[in-house]
Amino acid sequence: MIKRIVLLILAIALTFSLLSCSGADNEALMEELPGLIQEGRELLDIVYGKGLTTDAERAESIREGYVCVSENAPYQSTGELKVAFAKVFSKEYETVLYMTALNNITYEGGDISPRYLESKEGLLFVDSSYESQILEREPLYNSIKIIKSNRFMAEIEITMIYNDGREEAETFVVVNEDGKWKLDSSVL
Repeated sequence: MIKRIVLLILAIALTFSLLSCSGADNEALMEELPGLIQEGRELLDIVYGKGLTTDAERAESIREGYVCVSENAPYQSTGELKVAFAKVFSKEYETVLYMTALNNITYEGGDISPRYLESKEGLLFVDSSYESQILEREPLYNSIKIIKSNRFMAEIEITMIYNDGREEAETFVVVNEDGKWKLDSSVL
């Protein structure tokens, strides 16, 4: 009976140690978060916001309403966008962005064209008729708090300042995939 109690206590302790995130891990995560949030916001702006800069003179449109992305834009192909999504976002959330930005979606009511298309020549085009879905707010980076965490995920709180001056705390999730912290939800 005593052996069972000792084994149970050890099992509980081992489970707790595997799931807990040490203070040092939290400190490292806190250092990474501002850059990760900024990169995530830039990519989400490319998908849901103003998008990549365009240059209508660069190439003729491949489909009505699409304009060629400028040579100065940070991403020049769907492949480059996929790599950027994978660097910053979890595999699950990356799929959402990929489906939204780069895939045609068919449903009972019709089709939704992708935000970006790539020509046979490898030029990237963006839907110029797309209306931004981004809320006008900015994160207050010095307000970042880790609400709860373990070595696999963390729930983060950050204060957002809206254009009208109001402040509101928002929460989002980061996950640890292959030793790297990645956003698992929107940070807009």
